Amino acid sequence: MEKVIFRKEKNGSIIAVFPYIISDPDGNVLCYASHEGHGSISWDYYISNTRPCKEAEFKELEEQLEDHYGYSLEIVQRRDYDAYMKAWKETTL
Repeated sequence: MEKVIFRKEKNGSIIAVFPYIISDPDGNVLCYASHEGHGSISWDYYISNTRPCKEAEFKELEEQLEDHYGYSLEIVQRRDYDAYMKAWKETTL
């Protein structure tokens, strides 16, 4: 089960942020937006350009990730910093 945080960007797009899947050596994490697909997001961008969103706003994206990509998602509201640092240290990018 993958932990995910759903956020709304300033432009209105809903994104899924996977806080413990490190995507590059800089510590950015995997994200998904239906209009862009999978990508990376920095925590600076996450903090500065997104806000929490309501279930009604992210439900369609959640279903897309589960139905089309086979994710089994556990929705969380924030990342656990220690778990993030552990994931980053264990990454061999």
